[in-house]
Amino acid sequence: MDAPTGTAVELVAAIAAMTGTDVATYTRERPGMSAFVLEDGVVYHTYSTYARGLDGLWGMYQWLDRAPKGRNETGVWWRRHDEYDKRLSQVVGVVGATAGREISRRMASEQASERAFFGVSALLFAASAAVTIVWCASMSAMGEMPMPGGWTMSMAWMRMPGQTWPGAAASFLGMWVVMMVAMMLPSLVPMLWRYRQAVGRTGETRLGRLTALVGVGYFFVWTVFGMAAFPLGVALAAIEMQQPALARAVPIAVGVVVLIAGALQFTAWKARHLACCREAPGRGRTLPADAGTAWRHGLRLGLHCSHCCAGLMAILLVIGVMDLRAMAVVAAAITVERLAPAGERVARAIGAVVVGAGLFLIARAAGLG
Repeated sequence: MDAPTGTAVELVAAIAAMTGTDVATYTRERPGMSAFVLEDGVVYHTYSTYARGLDGLWGMYQWLDRAPKGRNETGVWWRRHDEYDKRLSQVVGVVGATAGREISRRMASEQASERAFFGVSALLFAASAAVTIVWCASMSAMGEMPMPGGWTMSMAWMRMPGQTWPGAAASFLGMWVVMMVAMMLPSLVPMLWRYRQAVGRTGETRLGRLTALVGVGYFFVWTVFGMAAFPLGVALAAIEMQQPALARAVPIAVGVVVLIAGALQFTAWKARHLACCREAPGRGRTLPADAGTAWRHGLRLGLHCSHCCAGLMAILLVIGVMDLRAMAVVAAAITVERLAPAGERVARAIGAVVVGAGLFLIARAAGLG
């Protein structure tokens, strides 16, 4: 028989012929074992092996493999050293060449996938950041409303002339989602990359869709957060405009909110949710490559993130939801505590700074500084 040309079918046919059988028999379903674990309602596949991968489980095979003729099989497996012919050498060479090409192809594919993922993430961040800057500039050009107590109210909580409240809510929500993408994407990208690694090997197009679905689930949680924040902000703005005495207390209230947000950075509650944001999904196990799992994973990330960032986001809302400086500081704090090697210590350091800022704001509002 001529040496195989290197294709997978010819290679299998050549090895099957040398072992005294045909392709159908050689490639038929063999015994195997798989291990799974159930965690939080999700089944993770942790290990599989088939055919000779099971040999370690059968003690008798360990004894036979140390005998002169092993298991006394026929074919290539127990030929003496002087009985190997060129045909076998060629097959071995083809196996090595095929494996090398497969490894090179897989590495090139993984590198291309990595470049595409980070490239799309960078473009999305740049676009969302640009839109946020333009939106903030347009809001700043409209000015802010002076209030009793020496502070100004953001126009984000107001209707524009001729605008309905549903229209104002939709405008705020669109701005909010774009702003969340710009602020959260730097810390989300590593989590999405860990998800892609946990899913394992699947088609690049399918992997991209699943990754996008995780991101959609994540930002859906933040969208709900914005839907809750808008009516609350509008209601507080209306009360403050109707009650001058209450408006005068706002600067002290802002300082108290900042102080509480800083104190939250030291709690076990914060540490627990921060750890959930930083750890790999499934703790190293493979995640199923299906849409339901991707959606639920995105929701879990979003919920942990919104809990973890609740204090810092509260600072943004009370300092100025359309203040670029406040956005940049909060986004930097969120990103650093997620990505820094010692995230919990970084979170506490941020908490110390925030507590100091809260005390300063309270003292200034009380006329002590």
